[in-house]
Amino acid sequence: MEGRGVEAGRPTTVAEWLASAVLINFVAKIALEYHLGPDDAADLTQETRIALWNLGSDTIVGAALIAKIATCKAVNAIRASVRRRNRERTAAALGHQAQIDPEPTRILEVQVAALSPRLRAFFDLHYRKGLSEREIANRWHLCRASVRWLDQQCRKGLDSGGPPRLPQDRTSPRRTSTTTNLRKDS
Repeated sequence: MEGRGVEAGRPTTVAEWLASAVLINFVAKIALEYHLGPDDAADLTQETRIALWNLGSDTIVGAALIAKIATCKAVNAIRASVRRRNRERTAAALGHQAQIDPEPTRILEVQVAALSPRLRAFFDLHYRKGLSEREIANRWHLCRASVRWLDQQCRKGLDSGGPPRLPQDRTSPRRTSTTTNLRKDS
């Protein structure tokens, strides 16, 4: 007798995948490929389930899409752990220094306070919390070029000691039509 659904390898709905134990085993294999621990594998399964759920229960998906989702989620987990380790190493290195001069930190805090609210929020996400440009773009629903522009404006504001200034006159000079000029001459 022919099998149905997930076990038969046929395209099935998201609801069938979510109810199937095959999904857990499938995602666990991907977690093993990326050398994720048991806790991270459980998180990966949960994040994959959420991503599938967001697609809608009646959406038909195949194993390839689920593999792609789980792989992307695994890579994101690895990147997050690398960033976390780097922050912890930096904090540990700073903690071992005998004396830290508080003056540069105070100057930076004053300069950050002088930035616009949007740039302060960007500074907090990117430099204090360590979010990548892609993560900020996703969170704020912007393209990455806009996030890079925010980073550039933030750096300009910090380099100059104050918030970046836009040019005062952003309008182009008005053009007069030739017909208007001809009427004046006649």
